[in-house]
Parts: sequence; structure tokens; C-alpha cells
Amino acid sequence: MTHESMIEALPAAYERLHAYGPEFGGDEEGNHGLTNHGPMAVEVMVRRGLDIDVDGWLDRYVRRLAELPGTSAAIQPGEWRAALGQARRLPDWAAYFRHELTERPWQEVLAEWWPRLLPGIVAGSTHGVIRVSHAVRTLRGPACAPARQTLDELAHGLAFWAARYRELAGMVAPGGALTPRQALPAVTRLKEQNGFIAHRS
Repeated sequence: MTHESMIEALPAAYERLHAYGPEFGGDEEGNHGLTNHGPMAVEVMVRRGLDIDVDGWLDRYVRRLAELPGTSAAIQPGEWRAALGQARRLPDWAAYFRHELTERPWQEVLAEWWPRLLPGIVAGSTHGVIRVSHAVRTLRGPACAPARQTLDELAHGLAFWAARYRELAGMVAPGGALTPRQALPAVTRLKEQNGFIAHRS
């Protein structure tokens, strides 16, 4: 498969994956589940021009995924804070962001929402922000996928981040003068590294 045909395959891959939720194998709240890496994986396959049959890979991958439930109640612009961190509202968040991204440029929506979502960056073991980043890289790429599917992917990424939003206790404003390389050795490592990331404390 040529790189050009791989680029053309990305919108169809996104469309297939948008029928499924961002997590699978857990309960309705996403607990004890695993992250759906499909959208992020296909973006890398295409961007890197890997010699992989994307459709064939998806045929195998989607068998394990859980379907995305239907919406329950629309999220109103002035009431969004109450819906943050509400895992069952994920389809409602996806509908909200799809609407926002049809009304305004994606850069404007992202600039408004990433500061709102940043305190809850650990959402889905940080996969919310990671999925958003993959979508933004596609939107900024030289051979961007057609707007509808790619904007939908950004909507799904933002929805995952918002629905699984989780603030860490004891957060403080950044301070100090150390570089990340200097500061990282001082971070306390968790003794227990087994099991799901979200369950470690």
C-alpha cells in the first residue's frame, strides 16, 4: 500500500472506530477496563507510512471493543462543569464536541477547552489527552484527512478526556527552577507497579 493510499484509508478507519467507546472490558463507568488504542494506532500507521493493512488490522481489533452507547441528555453550554468526570455522559460529550466543531474552527474549540480539561489530565490514565494529541497532529498534517472524520476524532478525544476527567488531590501551582530532567529523579516511585494504572496509589 502506498503512502497516499494509506492517507486515504485514515478517514474510513476513524469512521469505523467511532462506533465504539474509548474503553472496553470494564463496567459502565469504565472501571477495570482497557483503553481503546485503535484511533491512535491507525494514525501512527498512516503517519509513519507503515506497511500494514489498516482494514485488516481493524477487522481483528474491533472484535474486542465495546459499542459506544447512545446519548442520554444534551450537555448545555452553561452546565458543562456538572458533566465533567461523568463516565456515562461520554456519548453526550461526543455529541457536544461534534456540534462545537461544526460551529467554530477546531483551533478555537481546542484553545477554549484544553485549559478547562488540563486539571483532569489523568483522565483514562492520560489517554484522553493522548488521543486529542493524535487527532490534532492529523489536523495539522500536510495531508489532512477529510474534515468530518478527523474533526469527529477530535470530538471523541475531547469527550473521553471530559467524561473521565479526574483531578489529583494535593495539586499545587507549578514552581521552582528545575528542568524536567533534574526534577524527575525526585518524584517518588510507586512500589507496586502491577495491575491497572488507575488503581495504583
